[in-house]
Amino acid sequence: DAKPPDAKPPDAKPPDAKPPDAKPPEAAQPVPPPLHQQLLSSLEAFLNDVECASEMFLTVVPILAEKDQERIAKSAQLVAKVTDWAKQYSGRPTKTRLADSGWVVNQLTQTTKLISTIRRADLMFRRHSIVLLVSRLDEFVAQVLRISYEAFPERLRGSAKSLSFEELLGAKSIQDVFLRFADKEIDRLLRQSQQDIIDYLDEQFKIGIKDQFLNY
Repeated sequence: DAKPPDAKPPDAKPPDAKPPDAKPPEAAQPVPPPLHQQLLSSLEAFLNDVECASEMFLTVVPILAEKDQERIAKSAQLVAKVTDWAKQYSGRPTKTRLADSGWVVNQLTQTTKLISTIRRADLMFRRHSIVLLVSRLDEFVAQVLRISYEAFPERLRGSAKSLSFEELLGAKSIQDVFLRFADKEIDRLLRQSQQDIIDYLDEQFKIGIKDQFLNY
């Protein structure tokens, strides 16, 4: 029952085995595209979204207008029915008129509901379209400012923003700290009115929005 000379103990591990608590190597962080490419991509995405919003507006508004015309026509029909009923029952006894009062109330209720919904959907859609465009513009401005601050860090001079100790500890590099400052400054700007944002862009980048686009 002797073991052969080359036999290995049953609990022996291969020479290249890794300890059970070994951590897998960290994956390399993807390299972001150049700043000019980021700017062009942001601009292209913004213009595409504006074009899609315009197409959506031109498609939906006529449909809502057609629905409003249907409501107006139906309201006119209900009013005509009630008017005819009033003429027919004007000389009849009160009991006879009261017997049909439920029908009249129902017709008037339907008419009131239709009138109250005329142009309501159109108004709501227009308001939501404005909110959508303003929100998308803010997102685009934030992307442009972030790229600009990264390309020209000196634009952040004079910023009154600060980072907490926890935020500093969570930063992975000096660049990460800088980007956090930039995000805070962008957040501060976007909380202001659209007029203030336009003034800031004109002052910082000399775009001339107020001078070149009178109806901006």
